[in-house]
Amino acid sequence: MLRRYLFIKLKPAFNQGLKLTQLIENAEQALRAPYGVQDLKIGRAVGESKDEWDLCITLMYVSDVDAQRAQDDPITRTFEERFLGQRADRVWSAMFEHDFERKGA
Repeated sequence: MLRRYLFIKLKPAFNQGLKLTQLIENAEQALRAPYGVQDLKIGRAVGESKDEWDLCITLMYVSDVDAQRAQDDPITRTFEERFLGQRADRVWSAMFEHDFERKGA
């Protein structure tokens, strides 16, 4: 299982209220749509993280092929580049593997 994390710092006009709710709803629809997306979670930053980020979107994939296909999907690209790009001050993305066997466990 692979997980892609999107850390998002929103522009002040979009980090609360109705605009935030609409942004989250759009993210759920757009980012679940591509083939290969197994699950999606969206969390709000708390504690010290709130100074750096507003949201974390976690996308789960079975394989790197599915992850790449989803990232290349026109819906994903449009959401990230245009929709989110206009509403965020910055976005940082990283991919992690989460199904590894621990030795000696």
